Amino acid sequence: MNTAAPTEASYTVREMTDADWPLVQAGFAHSFLDCHTPETWAWKFRTHQPQAWRGWVACHPQDGVIAFLGATAQRAQLNGTEATVLHGSDSFSHPRWRNGGKHAPYVQMETAFQAHQRDFAALGLGFGLNRRMKLAFLAGNLQPFQGGTWLQSPVVPGSAQPGCSVQLGITHFEHAEWTALWAQRSQQVRWSLVRDQAFLAWRFDPRQGHTYHCFALRSATEPIPLGYMVWRLSKGTQAVLVDCILPTQPQQVRDAWTQLVHWLGRQGITQVVTYMANACPEQRALRQLGWSGGQSPLPVLPAFTLYSPLHSAQDINQHYALTLADTDLY
Repeated sequence: MNTAAPTEASYTVREMTDADWPLVQAGFAHSFLDCHTPETWAWKFRTHQPQAWRGWVACHPQDGVIAFLGATAQRAQLNGTEATVLHGSDSFSHPRWRNGGKHAPYVQMETAFQAHQRDFAALGLGFGLNRRMKLAFLAGNLQPFQGGTWLQSPVVPGSAQPGCSVQLGITHFEHAEWTALWAQRSQQVRWSLVRDQAFLAWRFDPRQGHTYHCFALRSATEPIPLGYMVWRLSKGTQAVLVDCILPTQPQQVRDAWTQLVHWLGRQGITQVVTYMANACPEQRALRQLGWSGGQSPLPVLPAFTLYSPLHSAQDINQHYALTLADTDLY
């Protein structure tokens, strides 16, 4: 195990190329027991689209890729204006190169990565392990996102039958109706990822490497869906609400939740959790259903980097409608 602080002369930091993917995947597999398949890597990063991802690496002559940071490029609207936002995704440090604090290869590589995105994106955000994020805060590479909270609720199926104002059905986000829903939604959250059909179908496709349970919320009298909820079930009795758009009518929200509670109960779920920005209208709706503040189920912190001078940290913390769909935690 390498215990001495690394020197910058012993490794190089540079932007990643397509040819680096096999080396990155090999380094990732060396650092983590649970590694993606090549198909998952290709789907997550849309490697066939040159402008769909950004990546940087630190390389050593003998150890190969010793640090990697990748992000996917997403469409967003910031105060109603179209923008590119980077979602921090997979990253790693080689076990032999994790010492050095702010001078570690990963931090040096992350610093270079952030410095080179200002002409490409307006904002970068995501979640990361506590220790790594705190190092990024100290190095000035990231700022903590302070505009959201973890929420939790027990799952207590009742005997009452749900109302009929909402119909639940399974969806895979195949159709243009989801883009029509986004056109309505974009008037409520002007600082947000563009959650249109293309994004939802990509983000919750099983080729991401996860199993998602996606529910469409519909009305018998409306052609456009009222909303959706996407869930991931854990190995225990907990489920995570990864993303949602909820109806604007309280009765419809209650009817949808009553139906979901029955479904969750049949799966053996006794507790549900999510992370949601204060700017999301759904946070208020969930609290009205009995959800309350809770602890993070993982040792992670949310953070962001501003690349554009047109916006401020206060703008992001107060207005950006961040959910777990803006990350690859789930």
